[in-house]
Amino acid sequence: MDAKQIAALLNEHFTLIGECIEAEGGTVDKFIGDAVMAFWGAPEEEPDHAARALRAAKAMVAVLDRENERRVADGLAPVAMRAAIHTGSVVVGNIGSKNRINYTIVGDAVSTAARLEELAATLHMPDSAWVVLAS
Repeated sequence: MDAKQIAALLNEHFTLIGECIEAEGGTVDKFIGDAVMAFWGAPEEEPDHAARALRAAKAMVAVLDRENERRVADGLAPVAMRAAIHTGSVVVGNIGSKNRINYTIVGDAVSTAARLEELAATLHMPDSAWVVLAS
């Protein structure tokens, strides 16, 4: 795919994934290349944040399966996805420099989720479009 096609695919994919996150009260933090970072429990506390994240992941899998059925029917390659969910204490707020600031989260729980996402890449099965890890 050329860069314009990749951008269009990512925009379409991020819209679908973002809707799954937001439907469960999650906050889409940022898009990092072909990845989405999201969190629950801020700015308002959500005692069931872990369950919400798991339901969002389940919805993402369903959306991806439907979207891949459409893609294959249109003669396009299916899209693979991996997700990682980890719960723990984080710092939430405006973080950055005096010239560029971002509302985001930092902490060991964020790093653990990133490492789980990397691990998910090693567990991808050829006959499945998705891998979801949670801890």
